[in-house]
Amino acid sequence: MKKVYWILIVIAIAIALAEGYALYKIPKSETITGSLNYEYPVEVLAGSSFKLSLESRAQGESQFAILAASESNDFNKFPQPFKLSLLSKSLSNVGIYQLRVQVMNDHKVLYVNKGLIPLTRSDLSKALIIEMQIPPKPRKKIIIAPSVKPTPVLEELVIITPTATPVPVVLDVEVLLGNKLWKLKNKQVSKANLRFDMKKSYAFGNGGCNKFQGGYQVEQNNIIFNHFIASSKQCEGLMEIESYFLESLPKVTSWLVKEEGKELFLYDDNKQLLLQFTTQ
Repeated sequence: MKKVYWILIVIAIAIALAEGYALYKIPKSETITGSLNYEYPVEVLAGSSFKLSLESRAQGESQFAILAASESNDFNKFPQPFKLSLLSKSLSNVGIYQLRVQVMNDHKVLYVNKGLIPLTRSDLSKALIIEMQIPPKPRKKIIIAPSVKPTPVLEELVIITPTATPVPVVLDVEVLLGNKLWKLKNKQVSKANLRFDMKKSYAFGNGGCNKFQGGYQVEQNNIIFNHFIASSKQCEGLMEIESYFLESLPKVTSWLVKEEGKELFLYDDNKQLLLQFTTQ
């Protein structure tokens, strides 16, 4: 009898250990939360949905990889709360992250991120506020057909009074960009900034840790940065934002100053916002 009793105890212990080991082996997960906002109240079409994905770029790499994605989430109105679950082991304290969001209706994209602002590991543990915008229209390709000389036709001479040609608006680039300290606008605290020397066509500043300098060419709303060099210090907690900042500058092709000259926006070829700055 005692033998049976001890056998039952051993079996119970074995079952308890097996269940504990199974629970231990279950991968831990995390949930990213936040809301999708729009700059003013807007009526959303019935049957709309949104999809989002979390992307990561390890330090030293240039491409983002998708860590987690969620599609066909019901979208009701702004602000729209969201949740995204992923495995904890997918995240690390090294590298930067970004959330990519699309609001859709009948396979048509209605809204997208206003700017893919880089996030750190600590940002993902807080409630995120993602600003949305109407997707920019793609550039149209202009096809110029070869000219064909018309066959001369004798017609009655008609005198046409030429209409006045509108004078294009010329931007005062020096007033808009020059003699200002442009501070990088970012969710994480950073001392990154940018200045323009208009006489020498020279751009310089600080990435948050290292000083940098290089050339630029500007023609009205178009701008190109090139030949940048930077110092090589290492500052704990600042390198991810600095890498994104310095790697984004060569991708810039256009700019815009708003809010009475106090906000600077830099865009890439696809009119996607790369960097945003403020000044006093």
